[in-house]
Amino acid sequence: MAISTPKLLHRPQNHNTKDR
Repeated sequence: MAISTPKLLHRPQNHNTKDR
């Protein structure tokens, strides 16, 4: 759920999830 949030979008750890 948090992965869909824009807050984690700029995070490096989530770079592999939402960035793609």
